[in-house]
Amino acid sequence: MKKAFLIFLVIVCLAVAGWNAYLLFTDQIDPRTGWIILAVSIGVLFWNISVLRAYRIRTGTVVAVFLILALIAMATSAFAGIEPLATYEKNVIGWFSGISVTSNNPSGTYVATVLGFEQSITFKRSTVEFFDILEGKRIFEFSISQDGNSITSKNVATGETYTSNYRYIKEYQIVVIGQLEYHRQ
Repeated sequence: MKKAFLIFLVIVCLAVAGWNAYLLFTDQIDPRTGWIILAVSIGVLFWNISVLRAYRIRTGTVVAVFLILALIAMATSAFAGIEPLATYEKNVIGWFSGISVTSNNPSGTYVATVLGFEQSITFKRSTVEFFDILEGKRIFEFSISQDGNSITSKNVATGETYTSNYRYIKEYQIVVIGQLEYHRQ
């Protein structure tokens, strides 16, 4: 257990030192505080490496643990919908299932203002959630036509199906459904 903690501490020290160096060199942190935190994290890193040598832990073990943690973090980010990892996740799932997944489908939350009220839509895989103050949250399963000009949505609660004009402008992160224009939040 001590070895695992020490390996994890090395990875944390590397991450803190890297992040702090980034903040320091982009002038996003007070220089005095930044240099102190950077010096302490590098000092703890060197101390930790010397302790790891006493436990005879090889470099390969540390690298393997780092790669495993990085893969777990990337997979978690992909399934949480963080771009561009979410697009990669959809492409990999589509590749294994034989389904063609286009990266021109929106993901995440978009907002429009209708009669002074804000309405948001959130795309999650095969569902889209609409939310506004008047009607609350409504969940639809959706599919986009092959030509990308229409969207068919089925209300999960009532089973009603709707088809609307649709356009996704990826460069500007804009979704147009019917006459409403939603912008990325």
